[in-house]
Amino acid sequence: MAQGKMKVKTNFERKPKKAHKPLGPKKGAKVIAPKKAVRIKENNLKSVLQKSINASIERELANKAGTRSLSVVRVESTDADASEKVGNKKQNKKK
Repeated sequence: MAQGKMKVKTNFERKPKKAHKPLGPKKGAKVIAPKKAVRIKENNLKSVLQKSINASIERELANKAGTRSLSVVRVESTDADASEKVGNKKQNKKK
């Protein structure tokens, strides 16, 4: 005879499974951060200059785009044109 109580299965919250990271080398340029204080300052200055140059270029392009009037050209086909195209396709298939 079995002695003792039967084991009871308990419901506990399971943690969601984490997504696996892709194997292999990462994409993009490999950059090693500078360790010396002088190089760190140069690197920060370089990034600030890049941001300001990119911002000024974007402002110039926005101004140029805003001053010019953009015209949209639409070509509307009539029902007769559409039916002629369908008719031509059918005749080409028969030949």
